[in-house]
Amino acid sequence: MFTHRPEAAFVHPNASWSVGEFNWIGFTLDMRAALAALLILAPAVASAGPISLQFPLDCDLGESCFVQNYMDRDPGAGAQDYTGGGLTYDGHKGTDIRVPYRRQIEGAGVTVFASASGTVLGTRNTMADIAQGDTDAPDVSARECGNGVLIDLGDGWRTQYCHMRKGSITVKTGDLVTQGQTLGLIGLSGMTEFPHVHIQITKDDKLVDPFGPERLWAKPRPYQPGGFLGAGFSDTALNYSRIKQGPRQLDRLPTDAAAIVVWGLFYGLRKGDRIKISITNPDGTHLLQQSFEISRNRASAYRLAGKRLSKTQWPAGSYGAEIKLIRDGKPLSTRALTIQIFD
Repeated sequence: MFTHRPEAAFVHPNASWSVGEFNWIGFTLDMRAALAALLILAPAVASAGPISLQFPLDCDLGESCFVQNYMDRDPGAGAQDYTGGGLTYDGHKGTDIRVPYRRQIEGAGVTVFASASGTVLGTRNTMADIAQGDTDAPDVSARECGNGVLIDLGDGWRTQYCHMRKGSITVKTGDLVTQGQTLGLIGLSGMTEFPHVHIQITKDDKLVDPFGPERLWAKPRPYQPGGFLGAGFSDTALNYSRIKQGPRQLDRLPTDAAAIVVWGLFYGLRKGDRIKISITNPDGTHLLQQSFEISRNRASAYRLAGKRLSKTQWPAGSYGAEIKLIRDGKPLSTRALTIQIFD
């Protein structure tokens, strides 16, 4: 039996725009200076007025995409999301909505929609989609937001979308956009280590949390304090790079497979969480049982457990796996999987 315990801590400084990176053609110098001032956001939180936001991504929240980080509501050195939980980090000014795997932003990708109607104040569309931490990651100083769109909604409201895919942005400065209109695609540009869109909302230059008491979403969005990004079977011990990319989901293995491995990818892990992995044979007996304790808070991490082939072949049949994420002694989330071993 073997186990792997790699962990990843995402470092995601506050996203910011650099005026010099926008297409500001058509604005006067005075207007440019005024807009630059608006982009240096104060930590104060505004009281919201009448506004209704559409969810900005073409995905199912809690199923195919997840809130990795909520806005930080703690005015001090600590960090708390709107529930008092820890799914945020100190000074985070918006909401990070992610997809699990990098491969999902390739090809057709995942569409980013305008949450509300307004006028485009600026865009950036030329930064490479390279995660920070990768060997060829660029310097993104003063361009942490990566590719994105800034929209004036009127009456002091603005929305900002960050980390979009290079070349995907479909609007330009001065365009009038309607709620639900396509803005571009999720990317991996700027200061980020995972594919997501950072959406940031302000009212009269002050931050507004769309999930908090302001309740800006037209459709209520349930809070999820952490859980699974994905899980699956493999015939080898996958490394973190392969899991971040998005492994091929296996539902069959030959009887001479080198190993039977189960992996889980998680977000929002807290110190003291436990991850339990078990695999059962076709006759219902346990092939393995393994438990891991999380030693510190983790934005994202994976665990896997498996067993190498020790005989001529595995018994043919249906093998089951169960992965449990346990918090405070209670199951927070569970995944059940099956795979067929065939001759």
